[in-house]
Amino acid sequence: MACRHAPLSPLADQLARSYNRCSLRPGWTQSSFPSVETSAATSAYPTRWNCYQINEPGPSLSAAERDRLISAVASNLGATNWLVCAGSLPTGVRDDWYGELVELGRRHGVQVAVDTSGEPMTQSLHARPDVVKPNVHELAELTGAMPSTLGEVIEAANEVRHRGARTVLASLGADGAVLVDADGALWGHAPVTGVVSTVGAGDAMLAGYLSCRHGRAQALATALQWGAAAVQHEGTLFSPSDSGVEVTVTESVDTSRPLQDRDRPSTQKRCRLSIGLTRMTGNQHTLRSTGRIRS
Repeated sequence: MACRHAPLSPLADQLARSYNRCSLRPGWTQSSFPSVETSAATSAYPTRWNCYQINEPGPSLSAAERDRLISAVASNLGATNWLVCAGSLPTGVRDDWYGELVELGRRHGVQVAVDTSGEPMTQSLHARPDVVKPNVHELAELTGAMPSTLGEVIEAANEVRHRGARTVLASLGADGAVLVDADGALWGHAPVTGVVSTVGAGDAMLAGYLSCRHGRAQALATALQWGAAAVQHEGTLFSPSDSGVEVTVTESVDTSRPLQDRDRPSTQKRCRLSIGLTRMTGNQHTLRSTGRIRS
C-alpha cells in the first residue's frame, strides 16, 4: 500500500510555528488514525466496538533533519522534568538514537522515559533510561520468553533493570500493570467493564505515571486511572477523572497469578516518533511536543 502524505493539519501547523527549529519537513506530515466500527464484539474484549489503527510508514530523515531535531530538544530542556521518547524510529535514524537522547537528558539533569519496542528499546537500555514502559509482548522481545504469570513479569522487569533501565512500568492490559524499581515490585489493577478502544491507552498510562509526584504507589495508581479512562473512549481525547473505576495497588503481589490478557495481539509501536517534554510546577503539569513525526 503506497504511502500518501497530507498537508499539515491546523494543529500541526501551529506546533510547527511554535517550534520552528524542529520543522523537519515543512508542508508535510504523516497520518495515523483509529477506525471504530459498531459491530460484533471481538473475542478478546466483549464490547460492542471493533477498533483498528491504520499506520502509514513515516518519512526517511536526513542527517541535517536529525541534527535539527536534536537541537530542538536540547534547546527546550531548560526547567523540564521529563523527556519522553516514544514510538518507533523513522528510516534514516539509527537504532541507538533514543539512547543518545537519554544521554542528552542526563547531561541537562532531565529524567528520560522511553516507550518503544524492538531494537530501539534494546539499544536505549545501554544509556540507562529512568523509566521504560514495555507491554507484555515487548518484555518478551527483550528477554526472549513470554511471561505467563505476574511473577514472571516481575522477573522479566528485573532483567530489564539489570540491563540498564532504572524503573520498569509494564502495562499488562486487562491484567493491570507492574512497577519494578530499586524499592521492589508493585502490582496495580483497575478493572474496566466496558472497553471501547485500546488505542493510546499505553500513552495515557505513561503520562499518568509521569504526572504524579506523590510516591511510587500513587504514581502507579494514577497511571492505571488514566489508562482506564483512555480505554473507555473511542478517541484519544478524554479526562482522566472519567474512568470511574476502583484502582488497587499492592506490594503483596500474587506471583502465581496467571496473565489473562497475554494472548491479545501485540500493537507494536510502529511508524511514529514522538518526543515530549513535561514541566511540573505545584499542581500544574504541562506537556510540550518538541518534535513529532506521526504516521
